[in-house]
Amino acid sequence: PLYLGTYQGKSDSKGQFVFTDIPVIPHTLKASAAGGLRTQVTVQLQTHGEEKVVDLTLIPSSVSLPRSILDANGMNYRV
Repeated sequence: PLYLGTYQGKSDSKGQFVFTDIPVIPHTLKASAAGGLRTQVTVQLQTHGEEKVVDLTLIPSSVSLPRSILDANGMNYRV
């Protein structure tokens, strides 16, 4: 449902969600899940009533520290 210019909802047990009657303008889809997983993607519908499948891959929104990083020379740095 539309809420303050934003369509919101929760996915089903398969992780699927359907928006209906969406205007033909660019939209930014944002998704999140427990544990700080997030993603966003911009989608443009071409025609009214168009059906579009968008697959989203959730990624961690923060980095756990400490973490080891290798530079271009193979040197290991712990941050």
